[in-house]
Parts: sequence; C-alpha cells; structure tokens
Amino acid sequence: MRKNLLLKILVLVLAFLFWIIQSLWRYHYQQIELPLRFVNLSKDLIILNGETLEIELDFEARGLDFIAFKLSEVFIEIDAENFQYGKNSFTVEPADLKNPGKVKLNMEAFQFDHEYTIELDKIIEREIPLQIEYATAGDEEFFLKNKISDSPGTVTVNGPKSIIDQLQYIKTAKINQKMLKDGKINVELILPDPRLRLIKNEITLEVIEAKQIDRIISLIPINYPLDMEITIIPQKISVMIMGPQEIIDKVERSSIIAFISRDKVKNLNPGESVFVTVDFTVPTGVKLVEYTPQQIQVIKND
Repeated sequence: MRKNLLLKILVLVLAFLFWIIQSLWRYHYQQIELPLRFVNLSKDLIILNGETLEIELDFEARGLDFIAFKLSEVFIEIDAENFQYGKNSFTVEPADLKNPGKVKLNMEAFQFDHEYTIELDKIIEREIPLQIEYATAGDEEFFLKNKISDSPGTVTVNGPKSIIDQLQYIKTAKINQKMLKDGKINVELILPDPRLRLIKNEITLEVIEAKQIDRIISLIPINYPLDMEITIIPQKISVMIMGPQEIIDKVERSSIIAFISRDKVKNLNPGESVFVTVDFTVPTGVKLVEYTPQQIQVIKND
C-alpha cells in the first residue's frame, strides 16, 4: 500500500517536471512592457509624465527565454534629436532594443509594427506675481499697517509651459511678526509643483512702519432688506476709520458698506419699532473706530 502511494507521488512529480520542461521549451506569444528612454532630447523640451515610459511589444519565444528576458535589463532607446514641442510620432526598430545584460534575444520574435505618439512640453521662464501669506489675521493686520516696501512683486519661475500657464501667483511661506528682525524678514517661497524651478527660493522683505491716521467719512447710506417693508431713521451714517495713511487717503464713501442684517428685524410686527446696531464691511487694512449714531431706529410699515 505504501509502495503504491510513493509510486503515485513519484509519477505526479515526474509529470509536473515534464510539464515544466515542456513549458520552458514551448513557444509562447505574449505582450511585454519595456522601459522607453529618450536620448538627445533638446534641453528646452520635457516629457511631462516622466523621463522613463513603458510601451508594449508583441513577443514570441520559448518559456525559458521569457524567464531570462524578465530578469534582464532590456530597454528601448529612442533618439529624440529631431523631436519638437507638441506631439511627436515614432516607431521602434530592432536596433532600438538595448540589452546591457547581453541576454540572448531572437529579434525575429519581436513585432515592430506599431507607431507611438508622445507629447513634449516646452521649458520656459516667466515672471509670476508674488502673494504674501500671513500666519494669522493679526499678523496680516500688522503688516498692512506697516508697509512692506521691498517686496519684489514678481518672482522668476522656470518649468514646463503648460504648468506655468496655469499659475496665478507664487505664495510665500506664512510670515508673522516674530520673524521681523531689524526691519526685515527672510521668507521661503512655496514651489507649487515639483516640475517647476524657482530662480530664488528665498526673498527678503523690508518692513517700514507706516504713519497711522484717523479720518471721518459722513453720509454713508445704510443698506437694509427692501422686501421687508421697513423704514429706517436715519438712512445715512458717519464713521471714523483708522489705518496707514497710504490706505486711508484712498478710501472713498462707496468703499464702506453699512447694512442692517435681516435677522435683526425679521420678528417685527406692523407698527412696531426697534433700535438696532449697524454692521460694516471695510477695505483691507482699514479699522472701524466708531460710528454715529450708535443705533438706528427701524419701523415696520403697516
């Protein structure tokens, strides 16, 4: 009984080995992926999806050759000397197949009958607006009051045209008041895409303390929900604002929005009245000190 079992196992093992040997020597058809490398590519052109791509080739060979092939470092090398910005078509020839490991390959097993297309982008250099970022609202208010006088305004960016065309600005790292030393701040620039390159990775901002002034602006109209059939008394208001002189001098009456929100008057019944405060929207860098009158009478129409 035991001998019969061992004999059956031996037969199965031999059959399995025979099947493996047959597979290794039998011819198979398969599609294989090979790394694609471009040489002599112009320095002002770039492949956006990487320097190394892969393409499929039809390959017919023995199983043993497939194993050796997968263990090798075979790749396809394309001469891109004549490639231009935009779409470029190319074919793969037997001579393009590079075999550093010197694996024995039957070139007739490959079918080089496909045309491939690759799109190249152009490397350009452009000035992009700089956007200063602040750590907190308090830091933003501080730097708006104290003018940043030596900001470059723009920074030089180098990289693929398709990416640079989409850039609206380059941001700085977030700055705060603690970074200010001797009236200057050294701040890093944030690279929005690893395929881009900044000519300068850091800039120096010079901060000059600005003169603060007060100003009174009168006869600012008060906005309110017209569909709620209410009357307000008075309909205009005066405000005192404060900020850097350079900003305050440019503030116009229309720049300040005074309004009564719907929530403050939504529960009024016809004939009722209530005194409410006014809300404001003011330009960046401007601080509202006070307004007169402090409360506005709102009357619900009958």
